[in-house]
Amino acid sequence: RFDETLVSLVLPCCTSSLFCRHGWYVPAPLSGTVEIMDHTGFTGTRHGMTVPQHEAVRTLIVEHPTWGPIHHGGCVGADAEMHEIARAAARRVFVHRSTHRLAASLIVDENVVELPPLPPLDRNRVIVDASAVLIAAPPGMSEERYSGTWATVRYARRTTTPVIICWPDGSISLPDETVGPSSDA
Repeated sequence: RFDETLVSLVLPCCTSSLFCRHGWYVPAPLSGTVEIMDHTGFTGTRHGMTVPQHEAVRTLIVEHPTWGPIHHGGCVGADAEMHEIARAAARRVFVHRSTHRLAASLIVDENVVELPPLPPLDRNRVIVDASAVLIAAPPGMSEERYSGTWATVRYARRTTTPVIICWPDGSISLPDETVGPSSDA
């Protein structure tokens, strides 16, 4: 069950869900509506990104200024790093914290919108559902079963949201590259 402070203005095609891939939602702290499916979602490890991974993510954000606002989970580690990358690139940022205790201290200004917290897995699904593309910065070079980052990637794939993976070595897998990081071998 989603937080009751979120109000749905769902289009007729999506009356069964509070958050849908075709509708609108109004977070309580906002005065207007936010169209979903235009955000650039982000998921990463609470341990942070490697230097090459950080540079790959920064390059994606800087080289694609027309991508929608950045939408991350407000956690310590990679989310906090993405927050600073987005702010340095003068991008609008949606921070969707979880009810978990690992929230990062983030600078909030006129380009940052804080959304009401949700349980971690629900929050991750909302980030994916609000996004036209998901950027993932996983902790290792292969998929892991018990990982919030990988659970978010798997959900995005199930919903056909394109996923760009920035691997710890700095390589990038584009949405149609499903097997893993590129190699020269």
